[in-house]
Amino acid sequence: MARQRSRRLAVIGNTNKGGMIVSELDEIWSKDLLGRRGDADFLEKFIAGQVRIRLEKGAHGSFAINIDADWGAGKTFFIECLAKQLQNSGHVVAGVNAWRDDYLDDPFVAVLAAIDEAISPFVKKDSAIQSAWKGVKKGAAPVLGRVLSGVAKTVVRNTSARRSMSF
Repeated sequence: MARQRSRRLAVIGNTNKGGMIVSELDEIWSKDLLGRRGDADFLEKFIAGQVRIRLEKGAHGSFAINIDADWGAGKTFFIECLAKQLQNSGHVVAGVNAWRDDYLDDPFVAVLAAIDEAISPFVKKDSAIQSAWKGVKKGAAPVLGRVLSGVAKTVVRNTSARRSMSF
């Protein structure tokens, strides 16, 4: 039988305008006018379950998600709050804002910068991990740039093929 992990809600000393103590999650989702906190709770449990399954199989534990919705549907708000919720639960989150970083010639620079920002608090100065991470950043950009270019060409090719079949 699988052990269920209890949910951790850290209560902080912050007070709202009424003087009541609020949880960090209540604070994170305080402006949630569309009631998306339940979706975030579901996603957090789903992602944690998928990572656990991957680790049990000896695979990598990282997980990426894509949120797709119409313009103005609240994707940015949802993703920012979900990221804060995951961080509050002790997960390391690296987020990339494609709109903000669209000016970059190579999108992988934004990905590396986000990962660097997310893991830097856990890497001690002058450590073997820091040296290894510097090596990854130096060597990964050219290789992954070529990989991303190949992926982009495949996506364009597949999209073009689907469009040509549409009536």
